[in-house]
Amino acid sequence: MRILVTGSDGLVATNIIPFLKEHFEIIPALEKEWDITDRDKGRAVLRSVQPHVLLNLAAMTNVDGCEDILDRAHKVNAEGPGVLADLCREEGVKIAHFSTDYVFDGAGQRPYREDDRTNPLSVYGRTKLLGEKEVMKRTDNFLIIRTQWIYGEGGENFITKVTRLGKEKGTVSVVNDQTGSPTYAKDLAQPVAALIRGTAPASITSPMMAPALGLTLQERFFPSCPYLQPASLSVRINSRERPQGPPIRSLIAARSRPIRGFV
Repeated sequence: MRILVTGSDGLVATNIIPFLKEHFEIIPALEKEWDITDRDKGRAVLRSVQPHVLLNLAAMTNVDGCEDILDRAHKVNAEGPGVLADLCREEGVKIAHFSTDYVFDGAGQRPYREDDRTNPLSVYGRTKLLGEKEVMKRTDNFLIIRTQWIYGEGGENFITKVTRLGKEKGTVSVVNDQTGSPTYAKDLAQPVAALIRGTAPASITSPMMAPALGLTLQERFFPSCPYLQPASLSVRINSRERPQGPPIRSLIAARSRPIRGFV
């Protein structure tokens, strides 16, 4: 099976492609070489590669950047997936599209399921939800894969960012009232492969119950870290007010089996 991967130089792609290469023929496509909103370019790529599946990992994931550059966020996260879905339908290709927990508002009192009502609070969340809807509207042959709090090799994440800012500034304020499922990027490889093959249930997650995220990760990764200070998500994050920041409670339900459990 041949899989065309957009955004192949991103955090998720660079962590899962080595595993996928052992099981599929992988054709990487770099974001800088292919604007996914360019319909003619996309059609030419699909006809040249002739993939069985297009795995869309291209996205604008900088949450603060999305708030500042709304047009680009909408183009990449909402319009782009729709264009890809159109082209995949025309060429008879399945599209597997990555999305996020930011499509929820975090007000729920239990882990989220796929069919729970969405209510994104940020530009990032709204544009990603629009991207999901565009995919589902334009083709019947699709997968929507929602994941959250991704960390891994080769990219900045919570741990590397805290370490960098701590060394630069001496003190870092970290939220301690946010709940979610930190996801090791490499752990996504096997579930993605199973979903593409059609041998997995629709929901596979890697839950880490973290009622106090900052303190939990501090205990695990920074047990003697002197520069972490707890802060509520409702106050200042990244030196700016974030009324439309990440959902406070966005744990995704493990309706099948957990891939990696931290307790």
